[in-house]
Amino acid sequence: MVDAAACVVWLLWAFSMYILVADIAAHARGRVRRPRLRLAVPLHAAATSLVGSATLAVTSIAGRPTMVGSVAATPAPPVPAGATPTSAAPMPTSLTTARTATGPAVMAGQVTLLVADQHYTYTVRRGDNLSHIAADWLGDPDRWPEIYHLNRGRHFQIQGGSLTNPNLIYPGWILTLPADARPPAPATPPSATLPDAGTSPPSVPATPGASASATASPSSAASTPASPAPNPIATAPSATPSTLAAPGAAPAGTASAGTHAGQDSHPDQGQRRGPLAGVRLPGGWVSLPLAAAIVLAGSVVWLRRRRRYKPGPLAGPVLHDADLRPLPAVVEQARRQVRRYAPELLHPPRDTLTVREAAQLRRAGEPLPPSAPPAPEGPYLAGLPSPLPVGGLGLAGPGTAAAARGVLIATLSAGTPDDPDARGEVVIPAATLATLLGAAAVEVGGLSRMTVAADLPAALTHIEELIIARRRLAEEHDAPDVDTLRTDPDHPAVPMVLLVAEVPDPPLRARLSTALHLGHPLATCAVLLGRWPDGDTLHVDTDGTTRGADEQRLAVLDAATATELLHVLREAHTGQRSSQAPADPILSPAKPQPEPGHPDDRPAPPVPSPAMAVPVPRPRPPEAASIQTPDDRLRAPARVLGSPALYRLDNTPVDGLREAALELLVYLAVHRDGASLDDIKEALYGDATRERAKQRLQTDVGNLRNRIRHILGIAPDDGDPVINTGGHYHLNPDLIDVDWWRVQEALADATATTDLGQREAALRRACDAFHGPLAEGTEYEWILQDQEHTRRQGVIIYTQLAALVADTDPQQAARFYDDAATLDPYNEDLAQAAMRAHAAIGDAEAIKDRLRALRRALDELDEEPDDATVQLATNLIARARKPPAAPRSTD
Repeated sequence: MVDAAACVVWLLWAFSMYILVADIAAHARGRVRRPRLRLAVPLHAAATSLVGSATLAVTSIAGRPTMVGSVAATPAPPVPAGATPTSAAPMPTSLTTARTATGPAVMAGQVTLLVADQHYTYTVRRGDNLSHIAADWLGDPDRWPEIYHLNRGRHFQIQGGSLTNPNLIYPGWILTLPADARPPAPATPPSATLPDAGTSPPSVPATPGASASATASPSSAASTPASPAPNPIATAPSATPSTLAAPGAAPAGTASAGTHAGQDSHPDQGQRRGPLAGVRLPGGWVSLPLAAAIVLAGSVVWLRRRRRYKPGPLAGPVLHDADLRPLPAVVEQARRQVRRYAPELLHPPRDTLTVREAAQLRRAGEPLPPSAPPAPEGPYLAGLPSPLPVGGLGLAGPGTAAAARGVLIATLSAGTPDDPDARGEVVIPAATLATLLGAAAVEVGGLSRMTVAADLPAALTHIEELIIARRRLAEEHDAPDVDTLRTDPDHPAVPMVLLVAEVPDPPLRARLSTALHLGHPLATCAVLLGRWPDGDTLHVDTDGTTRGADEQRLAVLDAATATELLHVLREAHTGQRSSQAPADPILSPAKPQPEPGHPDDRPAPPVPSPAMAVPVPRPRPPEAASIQTPDDRLRAPARVLGSPALYRLDNTPVDGLREAALELLVYLAVHRDGASLDDIKEALYGDATRERAKQRLQTDVGNLRNRIRHILGIAPDDGDPVINTGGHYHLNPDLIDVDWWRVQEALADATATTDLGQREAALRRACDAFHGPLAEGTEYEWILQDQEHTRRQGVIIYTQLAALVADTDPQQAARFYDDAATLDPYNEDLAQAAMRAHAAIGDAEAIKDRLRALRRALDELDEEPDDATVQLATNLIARARKPPAAPRSTD
C-alpha cells in the first residue's frame, strides 16, 4: 500500500515537472500555449504552487549555511491585536533579515520580526484610556500627553468624532503612537483577575467578529486602509502573538466583512477600567477631572472676593489689597494643565432651562430637552471605584496617607450649584485629620462640607444620625434608596457622605461595619486608612498606583499641598477670607471688613477722601526717554481694556498681529516698568521647551515691533517700540499709547490733588480711557490677578465720580453707579448704591432691574442677595412710586 502511494506521488511530481518545462519552453519560443487537458488543470495549479514554494524556500536560504545568523539575538516582542506597525519608508516586497555574526539557534515555533524604524498605531478597545495605552506601549502612564498631542483634533471618518478630550476616546479609533513605542509583553493566559497597570490584557479566545492579528501598513502615514464601519463595542486582545501580514491579507480565522481587526462581538469581553488621564502637580498627582474641579474652585474664590469687596477711596495707580493675592501655585499649575489637555472640562454642561421656559414648552406640547449629565462624585475624581464597596474600602501601603488626602480634596471639590447631589460631605475624626495634615490640621479646622469629630465614636454617632434622617427622607418620597430618590426631579439634595478614618480596634469594627452596610443605600460610605478586615482593601504605592485592582491610579497629595487646597476650598465654599492664606509681601495686611449694610434708604454715596500717599511710578528707562518721534503725540494706540487690539492712527485695528504677540502686548502693558525674559517666557510659553520659548518670544517681539513701526511709518533706526534693557523687555511709551497707562496716570493725578474740580476732571479722563475689564474675552493663564486689579480700579473711578456729581447731576450719578455695578455684578454694595441713586431720581424700574441682575449673578454662587438688600430694594421702590407731595398753598 505504501509502495503504491509512493508511486502515485512520483508520477504527480514527474507530471508537474513536465508541465513546468513545457510552459517555459513555450514562452521562450513566443508561441501560443497549447491546449491542456481539463483533468490536469487542478494538478497544474497544485504543481505550480508546490514548485513555487520549493523554489522560494531554496532561494531564501541560498548562500546561507544556517538561519542562526539571520535572527537578532534579542527577539522582537509580539504585536498584540489592535496595533498596526507602520514604517517610515515603504516596506519592500521581499523581506530580508540582517546578517549577524552569531546568535542563538531558532527554536521551533512562531518568530516575530521587528523591522527597524517602525512606528505603531493602536486601535482603541472598550475600556481603554490614554494612560493605559501609554503604560502598555511607552512604559509610563504619565506619557499619555504625547499620544494625545499626536492625535489631537484628528477626525475619525469611519467611527465618527474627533479627539478633543483626552478622557474621551471610542472603540475603533486608530491612534498614532510615538516613535519609541514598543508592544507590551506577550498576553498572559486567561485569568479571573485583571492585570496590573502597565501589563497587557488577558488573552481572549478568538470569536466570530474578532481578528487575531495586526497588519503592517506600507504607508508612511499613521493610518490603515479603509475598512467597513466597525461595530462600536468592546475589542478583544489577541490570543496569540501577532504576525506581520501583507496589507489586506486576512489571516485564518479572522472576522467576516463588516467587522474590524481587534474587535469582539461580545460587549463584556476584554473590558477593563484603566486609570484616568492625569497630571503632575506640585506635591502630587491628580486626574484631569480632579484638576479641573480644583481650577473651578479657584474661579469661585475670585467671584467670592468680588462679592465681598468694599469700594474704598482713591488709592493711586496701584492698589495694595490683600484680596488681590494670587491663588496657590498648585491651582495655577492645574489651570495650565487642564487648559492644555482638556479645556472643555472647565466648561461643564449646565441645565440652563428656566422654570418659565419649561412651562412654556409643556403648554406647547413640546418635549423638554434632556437634563445635563450628573457631575462626577469625589471617589471618581480621586480614581477610586465608583460606587465604593458596600462595607467600605481600606487603603494600605506606602501611599495610604497621600491617597487619603487625594480622596479628601476630591470629595470636597466635587459638584457644582447645578448638581448639588455631587457636592460630597466628609466626616473625619480630629486624630485622622492630624495624621493627614500634621500641625496644619489646627489651622484648617472644619469646612462647610467637612465635619471634624472629636474621635471615631463621635464620628460614627454623626454618621448614624445622618442614616436615620436619610431613611426618613427616603420613606417620605416612597424611595427605597438614594438612587431612586434622585430620580425625582424635585428631590432635595442628597450628597454622598464619606467617612475618612483609620481602621478601628476590634470593639468598634462591628459598629462601623453595621453603619456602612445600613448607610450604603443612603449614599453613606467610608475610606479607611489601613487594611480593612471587614471589606475590600487597596494597596497604594507612593505614586498612587494600586495593586490587586483594575489598573487604577489614585490621586496623591502631600500634606502641604492638601492644606493649601483646603484653604482654597474654604474660601470657595463660604467666601470667608482664610486666616492662614499665604501673604504677598508687597500687599498690606488685610483689614477687617464690615458685614453687608442694613436696610437704609439714606442717600449714602461715599464722600471723596483727601489725597493720600501713593506709590510713585519709577521713571522711564533712559533708553526710552532718548528715543523721540518727530511728533510726541504720534503714538500707536494700544487698547488692553475691553477687547485688546493694536490700532492704526485712524482708529482701525491693525492687521498682521499674531495672537501671541497681542498677548505679549497686554502682558507688557500691565508690567509697565518691564518684565524679565524668564518671567515672560514662563507666563506666555510655560509649556514650551526653553529653546522653543526663546524662539517664540523673538518671533512675537519682532512681529509686535514690525506692526507698531508700520502704524507709525518709521524705520528701525527711528526707534524701538519694544526695548530690551539687559534681560528685560518693556514697551516704549514714546511710541505706544496704552489706555491702561492713561487710566493710571489720571488716577495718580486725582489722588494727588485736594481740589475737587481737578479731581473730577482727572477722574473723567480715567473714565474716558476705561473701556472695560482687562483683555475682556481672553483666557490668558497669567491674567486673573491683574484683571481683578483693573476691575477694582474701574469701580473706584465710577463710584468716586458718582459721589462728586450726586448733588449737581443725580441722573449722571445713577449712571455711574450702574456702570460700577455692571462692571462687577456680584458686588452687593455696588448694587445697593445703584438702587439708592435710582431712588433719588424716582426710577423704580431701574431698582428692580438692578435687584434682578444681582440675583442672576449670585445664582452662579448658589446664593441669594442678603435680606438687607432685598428689604432696601422694597423700601426704595415704594418711595420711588409714591407721588410727589403737592406744594402747600400759602393762602
